[in-house]
Amino acid sequence: SHLHGQPIFDTPAENHRDYIIAGSDRFDSIEEHQRAIRDTRWKYIRNYRPDLPFFQPLPFRDELPTMQELWRLHSEGNLTSAQAKYFVTPRPAEELYDTQADPHEITNLASDPAHAATLERLRSAYDAFTERNGDLSAMPEADMIETMWPGLEQPQTALVEFSRTGNSLTLRSATPGASIGYQLGGDPRWHLYTGPISIDGNKDVRAKAIRYGYAESSITVFGGSQ
Repeated sequence: SHLHGQPIFDTPAENHRDYIIAGSDRFDSIEEHQRAIRDTRWKYIRNYRPDLPFFQPLPFRDELPTMQELWRLHSEGNLTSAQAKYFVTPRPAEELYDTQADPHEITNLASDPAHAATLERLRSAYDAFTERNGDLSAMPEADMIETMWPGLEQPQTALVEFSRTGNSLTLRSATPGASIGYQLGGDPRWHLYTGPISIDGNKDVRAKAIRYGYAESSITVFGGSQ
């Protein structure tokens, strides 16, 4: 309930989505601000930072052999025009692709008068979505961090709480979106909690919780004899 979204499986017909929204933001130290909206055929992309190339030096990505080859060809000037566009600026502020006729998104149709109506439809749908839901990337990063880490102090995930019914043990953390890991008895392996677990005999259960971006909770212990 704390996340924006909706189910994509077994969705009633009245909840069918006409569009899906996607985004690309910071990669480690590399800045990016790109948004996309698409239907079953057309994809619209908005580049908020056309002054930045799509591919910039990024250590973990540049470990990939494919990226090393692309950088080599780029330095030699031997990339194809379709490949080279990912390394140059300025990027177009808007892109439009027919994903049926052009699945690799090579030909940008945003400036093609024949597709002006499609461009405006997707552009308006994206603007309406952003107006309803906002876009955190429009906020200065320091302000965004403050909303997540008040006083710039990392919050800590709430302790795991136990609830026992017979031989069934339920685990929960008060932090929305937290994941819970647990150990059974003296087994050193951690298991991901997905639902009530059966407790056997007097074995202790050790558990901790973590939400992405938060510090993990301390370990709490449920004694099997309790």
